[in-house]
Amino acid sequence: IEGIAAPMAGAVEFLGLTVHPVKHADEVHAYMRGVIQDRKKAILYNLNIHACRLALRHAWLYDFVRKSQLDFRDGDGVRWGMKMLGLPCPVKMATTRWIWRLAEFSAREGFRIFLLGGCPGIADEAAREIKKQSPLLEIAGVHHGYFDKEGPENTKIVEAVNRAAPDILVV
Repeated sequence: IEGIAAPMAGAVEFLGLTVHPVKHADEVHAYMRGVIQDRKKAILYNLNIHACRLALRHAWLYDFVRKSQLDFRDGDGVRWGMKMLGLPCPVKMATTRWIWRLAEFSAREGFRIFLLGGCPGIADEAAREIKKQSPLLEIAGVHHGYFDKEGPENTKIVEAVNRAAPDILVV
């Protein structure tokens, strides 16, 4: 599909899901930099064992994870499972820790971030906290995650994100 980045190389299968055994956050950031510089789009999914379990129960999530361009670990369950199966053991990159590195990387590169999700007010609070540690980071926008995922309200949020034109959308 034109406009969609090629998947990151080196994927392996774990429970039928595509997993990229990244060893360092810099690998993820380098992939992101290339996607943004090429003006492409990519889905990066931070996969934990609970998400694996849900993906195996829900076809829509399974398809989403399989179609994403880069899947990396957000927890030890996936790492341990991969290790037990003799697969390359990726580094743990929990979102709660990685978000700070993403903010620093984005500020350094001049990439704009939009935060979408959480209860009303949480994305705003997250943006304030992130800006404290990365004051040069440009937050393109924020919105909570409590909205209808279909229909006019969803369309309005999609239009707001598109108007903000972030380089990175964190959901």
